[in-house]
Amino acid sequence: DFVRDLSLIVREYIGNKLNLQGTAFTSSEVEAKLKEKEFAEEQAASMRKLLEKCESLQYAPVAASGGNELIDESLDLLKQLEKQA
Repeated sequence: DFVRDLSLIVREYIGNKLNLQGTAFTSSEVEAKLKEKEFAEEQAASMRKLLEKCESLQYAPVAASGGNELIDESLDLLKQLEKQA
């Protein structure tokens, strides 16, 4: 539930920033849209990797420390996107 919720929050945020409808878009679509909006390629790739990690972790248990690391990684990426926006 934790990873699914985190993924949904990140997707909603990105969807709002990029004017994407809903949250049913792929991690590759997010990367392409970020590049299209002239975000740095590194940030776009990092966001794709984060979303892919969330997708894969939804079906695997996450240790408490792993969850905290995922939150920290998400916050760092969102802060970077916000600075560039």
